[in-house]
Amino acid sequence: MATLTCTNKGCYKTTSDSLLDTTTDEIMCAECGKPIAGISPFTKRSMIGLGKVRSKHTEKAYSVECKKCTRVGQPKEDENGKYVCFHCGEELNITPYFIKMLKEHNTKK
Repeated sequence: MATLTCTNKGCYKTTSDSLLDTTTDEIMCAECGKPIAGISPFTKRSMIGLGKVRSKHTEKAYSVECKKCTRVGQPKEDENGKYVCFHCGEELNITPYFIKMLKEHNTKK
């Protein structure tokens, strides 16, 4: 699979780990999580054939579903110390116990 370069301002990283989101028919950047513009239908079909497709299920530990965008992923901490959706930035309602486990998991990396 060819590598793709992100077209989003502030990212512009090149990766071969990006995945096709079949619900929106967009290729999502593996680095910033935003859609990459200007990808041909041929590349999208090739990604489906290679199995480079994003499913609703994620393999990351401690993943939650965002109520706003319905994506499943690991929450990230914003500059205010609140945990938000990795994709849309919506504040998530998670328990202090979950936050503690998530912090412990992230420090082991």
